[in-house]
Amino acid sequence: SPDGTSLLPLYATFKKDTTYTIVWTFTDLSGNAIECSQQLTIKDVTPPNPSGVCPPPTKEVFARTVCSVTYDELDLPTRDQMKMVDPCDGDLYPMVVAKVALPDGSILVYYDDELKDVTYPVGTHTFLWVYEDKGGNKDTCVMDLTVTDSILPILEDCDVDPVIHLTVDGDICAMDPANVKAYIREPKAYDECDDYRAGTGLSWMTPVVERFFIDSTIVLGTAGDTLGYRYDTFLVADGITKMWDEDVFPKGLTMMRWTFTDKSGNQVFCEKSV
Repeated sequence: SPDGTSLLPLYATFKKDTTYTIVWTFTDLSGNAIECSQQLTIKDVTPPNPSGVCPPPTKEVFARTVCSVTYDELDLPTRDQMKMVDPCDGDLYPMVVAKVALPDGSILVYYDDELKDVTYPVGTHTFLWVYEDKGGNKDTCVMDLTVTDSILPILEDCDVDPVIHLTVDGDICAMDPANVKAYIREPKAYDECDDYRAGTGLSWMTPVVERFFIDSTIVLGTAGDTLGYRYDTFLVADGITKMWDEDVFPKGLTMMRWTFTDKSGNQVFCEKSV
């Protein structure tokens, strides 16, 4: 019986997570009897199966203004969306765990509502939804969420002296790159997210510097152009791209282009004409 004071016939069904005492009684034809007892525990050993509610195993979120995102920007599933039904225990809700990777390589771990007060830096973080039933059986949904840097590098000095006029000697129709460089205010750029992840403070980026020669006889602009020339006209002027110091600067117009690329592939350009 439930209070353990009397014996009852065997049940048709046995409840899980319950221990029963089974008594076996053997009686001979003369009425002599002997008993032996046995402890029977019905245990649920089947883990929850959240496969029907697990989010995708990977996700990408873009950092667009600063080098991190808020919890709301992650757009993770809600508690109700992550509810599952266990055959034995009914509705189950998971414990949510976030393993947040910091730029120095360390990992911080947050649980449930703690996640809402965290900012998530550029990098890959792991989220777990852990389901546990009353029998202690567990299963987990796992997502690797990458916060991607989509912020352009910060460009400086691009608008300083965008057009440089130089004069060559009468007998030489070109100028050495080193001499040209002395007259150019070179642009520079830094990337906030790359510097943040490196932990080194502001550092200037190394650009790729190219140049395109423009035949002075071609039409460089069309009506309505603010600067009097078209960007694509320069690129196709002679079809030849050269590096900064690859050759002398010939008499005529040369377009200089500085390209700065951060570690996430975001690029900014600066152009000046000589």
